[in-house]
Amino acid sequence: MSVLTGMVLSAEDIMARALNRAELTHFSLDARAYSRSLAATAKVDSTRISRFEAARRRVNQERALSLGTSRAHRAWEAWNAAAPLAP
Repeated sequence: MSVLTGMVLSAEDIMARALNRAELTHFSLDARAYSRSLAATAKVDSTRISRFEAARRRVNQERALSLGTSRAHRAWEAWNAAAPLAP
C-alpha cells in the first residue's frame, strides 16, 4: 500500500510528477507510460494485494528453507509466528 500512497502523493507535487513522468518516458520510450501506470494502479484492489503478499511470503519461505541453514529456518519461523499465512 505504501507504493500506492507514494504514487498518489508524488502525483500531487508538480515537480515530482514531472520528474517521474520524464524518467518513465525516457526509459520506456512511451509518452503515455506514466498515465497508464496511474490507471493500472487505480485498478488494484485489496484482493490482488492480499494474493500478492501471500505469494511473496510463500516464495520467501521456500527460499529460506532451500538455504538449508538453521539460522534462515529460525528466522522464518519467528517471522511466520508474528504474521502467519492466511489459508
